[in-house]
Amino acid sequence: MDVFPSHHIHVGGDECPLTEWTQSSVAATRLRETGLSDSTALHRWFLGEVGAHLRLNGRQPVGWAETGTELPDGFTVMAWRDPAHALAAAGRGHQVINSYHRATYFDYPQTSAADEPAGQPGGVVSLRDTHGYEPVPEGATPEAAARVLGTQAQLWTEYATTRERVEYLPFPRL
Repeated sequence: MDVFPSHHIHVGGDECPLTEWTQSSVAATRLRETGLSDSTALHRWFLGEVGAHLRLNGRQPVGWAETGTELPDGFTVMAWRDPAHALAAAGRGHQVINSYHRATYFDYPQTSAADEPAGQPGGVVSLRDTHGYEPVPEGATPEAAARVLGTQAQLWTEYATTRERVEYLPFPRL
C-alpha cells in the first residue's frame, strides 16, 4: 500500500490455478481450520481476507470476476466475459467496472484486413465496437446501473511483443 497509494487496489483474483491448491498440504490444513469445503471456497476465503485487510486500511479491493458472482462482498468487480456477469455482480451489490472483452481488449486485431497485424485469436475489436460500447448492460435496473462505474480498456502484451505493436494496438480505439 505504500508503493501504490491509490484508493483502489487491484488484487487480480482470476487465473489462480486451484488445482495446485488441491495438492497442497498447506491448503488442506487451511481447509480443515476454516471448515471450508474445497479449493474454490478457500480461494474466495483468501480473497475475503485480502479484501478485509485492504478495507481496514482505507482501501477498496478490486478483482477480476469470471462470472460476476465469485468475489467476496466489498470488492469492486471487474467483469469481462459477458455483460450478464456485470449485471450479476451489480445485483449482488458490488460496484462494477464492465470491461467486456469484445469491446475493450485491445490485443484483438482492429480490422479483418489482410494487412492487419495478427492479434489474440477470436475475432476483431473494431473502433466501432469500442466507441459504441455501453458499460451499463441492457436490462439493468436503475439500482444495478448506478453500481456500474464505467469501463476499462486492456492491452495484454502476450500478443504485442514489440514497442511498435504496443503503440499501434490501442489507437485509434483508445
